[in-house]
Amino acid sequence: MPPQPAVRVTSRQNPLVTRFREAARQPTAEGPALVEGATLLDEAHRAGWVIEVVAFTESALGDSTVARLVAAFPPDVIRLLVSERVVDAMSPARTPSGVVALARGHAWTLGEVLAADPALVVIAVDVQDPGNIGAIVRAAEAAGATGVIAAGTSA
Repeated sequence: MPPQPAVRVTSRQNPLVTRFREAARQPTAEGPALVEGATLLDEAHRAGWVIEVVAFTESALGDSTVARLVAAFPPDVIRLLVSERVVDAMSPARTPSGVVALARGHAWTLGEVLAADPALVVIAVDVQDPGNIGAIVRAAEAAGATGVIAAGTSA
């Protein structure tokens, strides 16, 4: 089955644009995560995340990685063609890349994380700055960690 054609969204007040803003402003464990940029979207896709909605500008679609990703998503993924102005409203980045998505990753259980042999788990407690959590996750990934646990009042 061919992918759904992209729906053109021109209003920053569109309910789907609002969903992106809410995911960026108040992320929740139950809700989808906002994924910004072709590299992160590619990694999320390869990691098996379920992409619900992808939004892209005409210029971003000119990038071969973005075009390949958008074409590779299952037919039920909502595709939005948006203007630069609209993607600015959807993305938390100061300089948006032109492609953003809402995606859901696998919620790993502690048992699954610890089942790896050897298990290397990084635990971050009460780290409230999302940028610091991101740095911890990137460092853990680079070190070969099997998981990262954000505990306490962490972001």
